Amino acid sequence: MKQTLLIFIVCQFLNQNALLAQAIVTPDTLRFGPVRAGTSILDSVIVVNKGEAEMILTSGVVDGAAFHLPNDPFSDADVVLSPDQPMNLRVRFEPQDLVVYTANLIVETGSDALNIHLVGEGVREVVVIQEILADPPMELEGDANGDGARHRNQDEFVELLNIGFKPVELDGWQLSDAGTAARARFTFPENTLLEPGERAVLFGGGSPSGFSGLVFVDDGTIGGGLNNRGDAVFLIDPSVPDTVATAAYGTAADKNQSLVRHPQGRGPFVLHSLLPGDGALFSPGRARTVIQRIEVVPADTTVELGAMIRFEARAVFDNGSVSTLDDRVAWHSTDDAVVSLMDDTGTAVGVGTAEITATVGDEAATPGKVVVMAPFLSDLRVAPADTLLVVGDALQYRVDGVNADGVEEPIGSGLVWQSSDSTVALPKGGNVMLAAGSGNASLVVHLDSMSGTATFRAGDRGDPNADGEFDLLDALLTVYLILDMRTDAGPYERSAADLNQDGLVDILDLALLIRKILGVPAGGAKPALASAAAWQWDGECLNIRATSRLSAILIAFDGYVEGVKPPVGTKAVVSHSHPGQTRVLIFPVSPDGLDGGNTGLRLVTRGGAERVAEMRAADMWGRPVVFNSDGTERFGLEQNYPNPFNTSTIMVYSLQRRDYAQLRIFSTLGQEIARPIDGPVAAGTHRVVWDGRDAEGRPAGSGVYLVHLVAGKQRSVIKMVLLR
Repeated sequence: MKQTLLIFIVCQFLNQNALLAQAIVTPDTLRFGPVRAGTSILDSVIVVNKGEAEMILTSGVVDGAAFHLPNDPFSDADVVLSPDQPMNLRVRFEPQDLVVYTANLIVETGSDALNIHLVGEGVREVVVIQEILADPPMELEGDANGDGARHRNQDEFVELLNIGFKPVELDGWQLSDAGTAARARFTFPENTLLEPGERAVLFGGGSPSGFSGLVFVDDGTIGGGLNNRGDAVFLIDPSVPDTVATAAYGTAADKNQSLVRHPQGRGPFVLHSLLPGDGALFSPGRARTVIQRIEVVPADTTVELGAMIRFEARAVFDNGSVSTLDDRVAWHSTDDAVVSLMDDTGTAVGVGTAEITATVGDEAATPGKVVVMAPFLSDLRVAPADTLLVVGDALQYRVDGVNADGVEEPIGSGLVWQSSDSTVALPKGGNVMLAAGSGNASLVVHLDSMSGTATFRAGDRGDPNADGEFDLLDALLTVYLILDMRTDAGPYERSAADLNQDGLVDILDLALLIRKILGVPAGGAKPALASAAAWQWDGECLNIRATSRLSAILIAFDGYVEGVKPPVGTKAVVSHSHPGQTRVLIFPVSPDGLDGGNTGLRLVTRGGAERVAEMRAADMWGRPVVFNSDGTERFGLEQNYPNPFNTSTIMVYSLQRRDYAQLRIFSTLGQEIARPIDGPVAAGTHRVVWDGRDAEGRPAGSGVYLVHLVAGKQRSVIKMVLLR
């Protein structure tokens, strides 16, 4: 059947002294498609002279691609139409791509121009394979053809859908799965017409019952039987020959349900039971019911503090039906301090307003609003009332309302914060305050006519005593933290003393603080590599030799050391906090630092120190120093520096003798990322730089990495952190 667009052009031509009438075009748009790309379709514009005199049409021109006049009536001469005489003007649409085309057909009358807008859509398929069932569920639940029995082949089906605007004749077309010979394909009978929006279903066999549309039955199987572990279905027009439609699928079909296109006719295949929908397993011959919207019930409610609220998510489907959704719903509260959720049940735990949202698959509900009231509140209390943060850190406050009986109830939202100095305490929303700079500020929080206050203090990193200065007192406090001599230290002191922000307070932080206190030493250009050092101890005197000046040395002795005599210009702190061990930390009090050329340390012992159990040091730039005892090399992998790192890091390792060595970097999942060393290596201490790239030269992602050093039967492992 051909659709005809009738355009009436009412023209009255000048007949002696009569005036010309203006031409009228209705409708002014001619639509084609969807039309399969690579094919064509014809439609007609009928021009009728409604005037009382002859009308002259001089030309017809199409100004866009994909449209043309196949038999141009104006190619030889003008066209003259008598009154009430029609003219059939044919237009062909030939899409080559899967896009929407537009153009204008301009018909000149000699005294006027008629403009008809042309719109056409090119698609891959007009008759699409909309639904495939290759795995009927067990028992009667899998009776897709409705004949009262479940059969693994007979209940399989393929559903076709006409997504175009014109009927399609399926006479002689063939439908089958991949690899089926032409003689075994199903062939549609004569006079099979698929109307726009209509479906045709082919079952493998059986006696389909309860279907009102086009239903067909194959000879017991569709082709060779649809493979539920992966197959392809073809719709073929053998008269061309041409593959009109095709659909390939994989193991997703092995789910006891059909695969269906979503959105309808154009989208990819998804499991039929997935939302948005009603959870059905298949729907041959009819459109799948789809959720139009999800509503939260109650949508708007006010409750008192402590109340319990049960929520429902209701789906409104495109057929007008409404149903309550169950365990497929994910619930969320925008403010857990106001309404705390456990599945679909909320508890009003704080005063304020919260929105309750429900998500089902990719569909989100319109939120429901809950207002929680706590009557007769008389005051607000802020916790903590007095706080000290490191600049750059943030704190979320707790605010409680106090009623007439003195009972405190949490306040979740609706609060307004004020800071006396936003350069110190900067409100960031959600009861969060950022330490923007060092100093003191007063905080005031308001709720209606009530208010509460708190004191906010902030100190710089490197100032653990929070006195606003970087001095020897900060260094001593950091030393006490390193030696575990300040077990009562609070979070601020530990955070402020962690200058390199690696989560530890150690001599590397002390080195950075010393540099901050004393300034960069003379000739302060940073060496490419950190210092290497050796030490020698004769039971009474410890001598340390390093390639550069040092800013901190930590020594652990097995046994009891009563005191030490540190080098000139340095201070030493002795700690016995570790049972059976004495720990000594030495740091400079002058800009010169510790002379790495020959740093002598004389011990005063009681009972005698048995041995040096640990020796650590940091240079003036806060980098670890690699030590060798008595000039002899030992096997080992030192901690990389810097750590964490952003672009590159240095790894230092030592071998006792020449050996075949491998230095390999792994992710926490065991994947090898890089292998900086793989081959013979001489005895001694070596340094290697890793630029954070994998073996293919690609930047590695942020995360924790393991570094393995293997030489012979010896092995050493460290962890390092890459932060992009």
